[in-house]
Amino acid sequence: VFVNFVDHGGVNIIGFPRTTMHARDLVAALTKMHSAGMYKELVFYLEACESGSMFTSLPADISVYATTAANAHESSWGTYCMPEDKVEGKHIGSCLGDLYSVTWMEDTDNQSPAAASETIETQTERVKRLVTKSHVQVFGDTTISSELITNFEGDTDSAGQLDTSLAPMIARAAPQRDAAIRSNDAALASAYFR
Repeated sequence: VFVNFVDHGGVNIIGFPRTTMHARDLVAALTKMHSAGMYKELVFYLEACESGSMFTSLPADISVYATTAANAHESSWGTYCMPEDKVEGKHIGSCLGDLYSVTWMEDTDNQSPAAASETIETQTERVKRLVTKSHVQVFGDTTISSELITNFEGDTDSAGQLDTSLAPMIARAAPQRDAAIRSNDAALASAYFR
């Protein structure tokens, strides 16, 4: 199972549109899922400020590998922010992504079709190296990291090859690390830019 969660966060909480979830509740849910045999292995990518605080009590024996955008006491960072926030020539007025998620997704796209041989560990190390504004963290069962990304994110053989019409855009689309903004400051930056 692959989970990619992207939203706002704080120390020991992650946000949903109308509520929050505490770290103890997330770990309890994963532990209960493991006990009920709801997955063989689970890889969890979490993008949120202070996201590293969500897995500090994650047991290593429940077959969950988790990686987060930031440590327990720092912001994550938006990217493709003003003025690089154009879609079809129009400014959106917001960051188009976050540095951590954009980095791992672009890594996956850029590895296709070679992604069939890229491990989770290789991707995690690349993301750690490229995300320099926050500290990417790893938790849980690290033996899972030796497995192929395609075991969790999808298999290019069965899903089809990357759309070649997107290749020029992907080649140009390196995360805008110089234009990155602390996620907590994105709304203010957008207002300032307007």
